[in-house]
Amino acid sequence: MATDKSSFILYTDLIHVVKKLDDIKAGQLLKHILSYVNNENPESDDIIINIAFEPIKQQLKRDLKKWESEKIDRSNAGKKGMESRWIKNKITKITPVINDITKITPVINDITKITNITDTVTVNDTVTVNEKEINITFDEFWNLYDKKVGDKLKLIKKWNDLSDDDRQLIIDYIPKYKKSQPDKKFRKDPSTFFNNKSWNDEIIGVFKSTERNTKLY
Repeated sequence: MATDKSSFILYTDLIHVVKKLDDIKAGQLLKHILSYVNNENPESDDIIINIAFEPIKQQLKRDLKKWESEKIDRSNAGKKGMESRWIKNKITKITPVINDITKITPVINDITKITNITDTVTVNDTVTVNEKEINITFDEFWNLYDKKVGDKLKLIKKWNDLSDDDRQLIIDYIPKYKKSQPDKKFRKDPSTFFNNKSWNDEIIGVFKSTERNTKLY
């Protein structure tokens, strides 16, 4: 866990695993979890504990990444709030000056008329707005991921908001992810895949159906 994080989440569905363990194993599993979240890097020679702990470990990693992302968002929001207050203070200070300029403008106009001053001002402004270039198009992801569900317009926006590096990581990750989960109905929806930044997750491997149904005692 992060050094400044003092809590973590255990999900209620963990009960299904714990119920399959005797009290001693369940206690050992809990101690193993607490040791892990306190950065003690626990190791166990007990295969049952290792198998039971692995999905919990992966969920803890996902929660940590989400927490770190939210922490950055809160920090950025705080900075924006400070910038907004700074601008507001500057506007408050400059407003009286603008009001004074407004008051003397008619006087300047009168002086200009009297002295027959003629000013010619030519302003040539060219504003060019360049759209963000995307290194990999959304359609390449859409066709490669091959689970076409969800609001496509929202998904396109999420895709375009990613960095070039993340888009490349996703394209590299998808073939391995599809190999580990050939049945597309069990793959994450694209929206969940983006929200959880799942391309950073470790791919555990391909499991046969008989292995998935094995009970732990």
